[in-house]
Amino acid sequence: DNFQTAVSGKMDLSSHLAALAEQGLHASVALLGEFALHAASIPEQSKAGVQTQMADALFEEGEFQRAEHFYRLALQGGRDTRTADPTARTAAARLRLQLARCLKARGEASEAITVLKSIPQANRSPAASMLLARLLRAAGSTREAMDQYKEVLRVAPLALEAVQGIAACGLSVRDAAMLLRGKSVSPADEAWVNQWAGAQINMRNLETREAVDRLQTLETNQFPAHPGLLRATAVAEWRAGSLPAARQLFDRAHTADRLALDGMDTYAHVLMAAGAEAELSRLCSALMAVDRARPEPWVAAAWLCMLHVDNAASDSSTRFHARRGLTFADKALQVDPTSSEALLAKGSLLVHIEKLREAGEAFHTVRARTKEFAAYESLVKCYLTPVPLSQERIQQAMNVATEAVKVFAHSSSRAKALFASVCARCRDGVAKARDYFRQALQQDPACMDAVLGMAELLRSEKQYPAAIELLLQHMKGTRPDLIQRLLGEIYLQAENPAEALVHFRAALSINKDSAVARDGVARAEKALTGGEAEEADEGPTSPQTPVDTW
Repeated sequence: DNFQTAVSGKMDLSSHLAALAEQGLHASVALLGEFALHAASIPEQSKAGVQTQMADALFEEGEFQRAEHFYRLALQGGRDTRTADPTARTAAARLRLQLARCLKARGEASEAITVLKSIPQANRSPAASMLLARLLRAAGSTREAMDQYKEVLRVAPLALEAVQGIAACGLSVRDAAMLLRGKSVSPADEAWVNQWAGAQINMRNLETREAVDRLQTLETNQFPAHPGLLRATAVAEWRAGSLPAARQLFDRAHTADRLALDGMDTYAHVLMAAGAEAELSRLCSALMAVDRARPEPWVAAAWLCMLHVDNAASDSSTRFHARRGLTFADKALQVDPTSSEALLAKGSLLVHIEKLREAGEAFHTVRARTKEFAAYESLVKCYLTPVPLSQERIQQAMNVATEAVKVFAHSSSRAKALFASVCARCRDGVAKARDYFRQALQQDPACMDAVLGMAELLRSEKQYPAAIELLLQHMKGTRPDLIQRLLGEIYLQAENPAEALVHFRAALSINKDSAVARDGVARAEKALTGGEAEEADEGPTSPQTPVDTW
């Protein structure tokens, strides 16, 4: 009998299955398990155990649908858990947790929630509560999610994912300070966890400067060079509108831990905004080498394509890079449909192939989910893109910009600059635009959106000396190539092609792939010679880059 231990000391099949599983030979467990289940001598009461062993092995091998099938069979073959002894109830709870994990892996989040809720709270392990909280939060059921996070912390007070999750669900700073009160945590650990949780709450409440202060205090005083704290501080600086600080912190974090992927999609966005193509290309290659099953590498590739779009020399090149970037953004969203950075990249690329409705939907999703300023800014640009521009779209852009000023009242320089950019497109709105640009610059003299916006406004009014003076004050800003390009345009419009040529060439030296700067050089040379300038080398319409190897 294969299911009876022989008197000679030989093991039965069930024992062999257990031994194989313990040795990590999961494929062999699955193969032997099939023989065991179809053995003529298998007792009925042994089937559930073998089915569980097979399901566990298939789960480890990534065969989630087959694993789900055998977990269900094992649950059906077990005893009625409502009347079973505690050991059986615990075993059934474990099977349901594994079943829920299979469902989550297959994208069946709603059914996974149903399975996890079927586990009585008394038998729900911290791992089951954590998974349920994560799924409920993603589904928008924040109150229920908060209850499950609290269950986790009741048993495991330093489960930081639960602290992070509960902070994101709406916990106040005062309530956060009570999370660990009376738990088996030292006062010193309780203090830094409360500080860390407070930073998460600040981020949720869009209090980015307060979050930066808390995180920097932790990193400086208690956890020097902590990569996770550096990444979190970089994200906070980025959302506060400080691109140089965010870039520096991300660089430190990535240098400290090149295998960590959390936050690297935002780092890619920062590099794209800075026009740092070489650095972004290296980051893409590094992330792809770590794990292509995560969304961050594909988001980084999408942002790299967006940078290529910005530098494109022709419409065909723009469409090529935009469509390629959309492929990468869609890959990221297949892995994580909730990725805000993937949606922002996708929307930005869609704008450039004139799919404005789909782009707006992507930006609206991010705005509703996270209230990131980038979503408001991108949505406004989307509304102001069509040519000719309708009054209806200007009004839609105005509504979004007005909301941004209210939402980001605590750090409103960028929001005011955004509002001013819309006013500048309205009939009789130039005076209001000038006023809001000035307010933004008074609040933050380094606000690049306000600098460029005000310079463009002065240029449109032919106040060339004032525009040039403003731009020269910010030559060392976050985007010197854009400053140089705009200076070139202003000097060219002011009929000073020699000075324009100097600035266009300076812009091209900073960003050698800028088609706009190349075109500026050609136009300035033509104006100087009074004849035909040489054609600017546009380069190939689909240049070979590291992206092509992905």
